[in-house]
Amino acid sequence: MSFLWKALVMAEWSAIHPYTESNVRAYVPPKAGRYELLGRNKQRYHVVHNGRSSNLQWRLLRHLKPNEPDLVIKAFLRDFRCFFRFKETSPASKEAQVEKTQPSNT
Repeated sequence: MSFLWKALVMAEWSAIHPYTESNVRAYVPPKAGRYELLGRNKQRYHVVHNGRSSNLQWRLLRHLKPNEPDLVIKAFLRDFRCFFRFKETSPASKEAQVEKTQPSNT
């Protein structure tokens, strides 16, 4: 296993944050990576959606927009308290080879 692959596999998830625009802007870099949207029952988190993007900040902000096309995410954000976490990946990785045609502004 190459050093780069080990680094990607070993990358740790960020802390879990309440899913708000201000938290995304404060904590999430505009870099490639994976993310999870989480719900919480009592003491336990559960994954509602996971994804990847070449620009984590842009993608997480887009899910918060009123015109979110994914009805499951839209309903979850409307009806429940949501959290998120992320981890960066190399821009050259397969994980980052998505959403290459993003607008330059959010």
